[in-house]
Amino acid sequence: MDEPEYLVFPFEIKDFGKIKMRLIRNKGMVTLSDEGKVQMYVKNNDISQSVISHFLEKYKVKQHGKELFVIVPENELKMAKDRLLQAILGILVN
Repeated sequence: MDEPEYLVFPFEIKDFGKIKMRLIRNKGMVTLSDEGKVQMYVKNNDISQSVISHFLEKYKVKQHGKELFVIVPENELKMAKDRLLQAILGILVN
């Protein structure tokens, strides 16, 4: 099995640390996931579910359990990265 691939963004927001997204490629599709890191931060910092829902809906990001993710065709990777990053930043700085 291949090692996981990650996109890492060098800036840090509050005490969240670096933003890191797991990249999974499968049959021409790409999944980007935060691996549940945002939900752990949200839980520890009393961010309301309405704030989370607002940014997930605004940027068309899905949530399954604790994980935030986007699934797109491989040629839309940049757009997927931007959507997930904007949703995460919106949640963290609100």
